[in-house]
Amino acid sequence: MEALTYNDYVASVRALISTLRILGVSAVAVEFSGSGGSRSIDGVHVDNGLSLNGHEIEFINPREVYTPGGYKKQYTRESISLYDALVTFTYDQLSDTGLDWYNDDGGQGTLEIDLSADPPTIRLGVEIYVVRTEDHIYDLGENFGLVPQENN
Repeated sequence: MEALTYNDYVASVRALISTLRILGVSAVAVEFSGSGGSRSIDGVHVDNGLSLNGHEIEFINPREVYTPGGYKKQYTRESISLYDALVTFTYDQLSDTGLDWYNDDGGQGTLEIDLSADPPTIRLGVEIYVVRTEDHIYDLGENFGLVPQENN
């Protein structure tokens, strides 16, 4: 088995960006959301309407693998569609943030890649939903805390 590294992964991301540019793409948006422990990619959009499933690329997949010392990345080479490569890249970027965007009340966001810039820019926007519960304790007493009103 081929021993792949983080540098190989970075090279495959650069190849992905180059391929998208060659195909005339100048902007990518990957939308995601999650809650209750479930996560999903809601859409992958490119500005020129290219079908991302119709094109394959060799891509390094950075999977999180549990070891006795904790989680670490294991890199594997795969031939996948441009769509799947962008999904894989998005999940990896989200994992690297350390944000818990898909458990409990969850969250959503967008990964945007501007390929017209040199170098390209990547923006990852994440919204995390938080429900705050406050307890208020009232001493209602004999009249339930109400003050009697006089009749005029």
